[in-house]
Amino acid sequence: RDGSKCFFRIGLYEPIVFRIHNDKENPIPVYKRVVAGAMSGFAGAVICNPLDILKTRIQASGGAVGNHHSYQPTAGFSLLWTITAREGFILGLWRGVTVNIFRSVLFTSAVLPCNSVLKEKSRMHPGLARDGFCSFIASCIGVFLINPVDVTRTRLYNQPVDERGRGVLYKGPVDAIIQIGRKEGVPALWKGVGAHFVRAGPHTVLSLMLIGMLQRNMRRLKQWQLGIPIDG
Repeated sequence: RDGSKCFFRIGLYEPIVFRIHNDKENPIPVYKRVVAGAMSGFAGAVICNPLDILKTRIQASGGAVGNHHSYQPTAGFSLLWTITAREGFILGLWRGVTVNIFRSVLFTSAVLPCNSVLKEKSRMHPGLARDGFCSFIASCIGVFLINPVDVTRTRLYNQPVDERGRGVLYKGPVDAIIQIGRKEGVPALWKGVGAHFVRAGPHTVLSLMLIGMLQRNMRRLKQWQLGIPIDG
């Protein structure tokens, strides 16, 4: 799930940036980076929503509380067919896609531009230390922004459904946020933010550090092939 989503969110980011900014003489404006992040995040969310459903249902199944679906823990991808049969193809596999899109767009349009700008403004020498520091700051910002969306998405994914495949507890993302805020308080939207960062923080940092290392090595290889002195 993470591999598939990052393939689109991170993999599409720079191609989109260079597609919408073809002026090589001037720096890329922040707003264009944000737009590129939003577009790549949108693509990742829509394409990978069934995998998010699959992950959430399997992890929640069998719990003592908060569980409204029961599946075999070894169901794997066959669970997608079960959900389709019970709840419908679109209603079942793309349940909560609106909030998933908002989450992915918000995270990607914050983290990737922030990481890029920090690296450009930093006085640190290009390398793993700079990549790690900048991506850590960007991931902190991203996790704080999307945790309320994550809480809302989890509630939508795991709520019971009626015979028509419609959610019983929440009518949609806005209704879920309102109910959570009223019944549990606004801070409830940041439930699990620490655990969220422990998962998403290292994942984001390591991913962006690896990409930075690959980019530098590819640039050096191209310089070597062209006979250009290799920089640091």
